This record gives sequence, C-alpha cells and structure tokens, in this order.
Amino acid sequence: MNKEQFEHVLSQWPHLRFSEITTVKYFASHELYAIDRVKYSCRLFLCREYDERSAQKTEEQLRQWLKEFNYKQDVRRITGEEKSNPG
Repeated sequence: MNKEQFEHVLSQWPHLRFSEITTVKYFASHELYAIDRVKYSCRLFLCREYDERSAQKTEEQLRQWLKEFNYKQDVRRITGEEKSNPG
C-alpha cells in the first residue's frame, strides 16, 4: 500500500476520524487496521503482512501517514468553516 492508496481508503469514510493504527496477529499473518474510537469504535482493514518485522515497519509508516492525513483533514475542515462563516 502506498500513501495515495492509504489516503484514498480513509477518505471513503468521511464520517469517521481514524486516530490510531493497530496490528492484530491472525494465524500466520499480521493484519493492520485504522481505528476510530472517537465516534463509532470501529476498525478498518488496511493490509496484511506475513512477518513481524514487516508488520512493525508498515505500522510505523501507516501511523506517520495517518498523522499527515488527519492534519490535512483538519486544515480542510477549518478552511471550509472559515469560508462558510466569514468574519
């Protein structure tokens, strides 16, 4: 998964605010999820890794991308509010 794909997947759920990334060991693989605990306490499957080292590395990358994605969403939300509420 690249950053563009990650942002596209998250943007398909505009009513959710994903706040963390977690890894769940599932048989011989590690599944990575974006978690929204703010409104609905739900998780969104992102990808699967087959060894622990890859899962850790991917989790770190996804966490960084999530911070950047949330920052962009916050800026858009603020900018949109400022445009609709002048003064």
